[in-house]
Amino acid sequence: MIKPVYRVQCDGPGKEWLSLPDGYVPGTDLMAGVLIAAATAERAGNWPGEREAQRAAVGAGWRPAVGSDFRTWLCPACPACQGAGPTTSEEKTA
Repeated sequence: MIKPVYRVQCDGPGKEWLSLPDGYVPGTDLMAGVLIAAATAERAGNWPGEREAQRAAVGAGWRPAVGSDFRTWLCPACPACQGAGPTTSEEKTA
């Protein structure tokens, strides 16, 4: 049976992928904070659903673009994305 997996790619100019860090051993626990941005999808994380992919992205510091429907994400490693500003009114007032 073929099962879909979900990956996260930056919607900014870098188009980087939310990826597993070097040295990761498959089957071991992986905290979202250690996920990295990578230029290729070679080590991109595979999540079983869109919700899990979103949770991993948020945990790694990624965030939806301003006005997005959670299908576009900004990567914290990309300087252009870092300057994109807050995504919600709550963040503006925080």
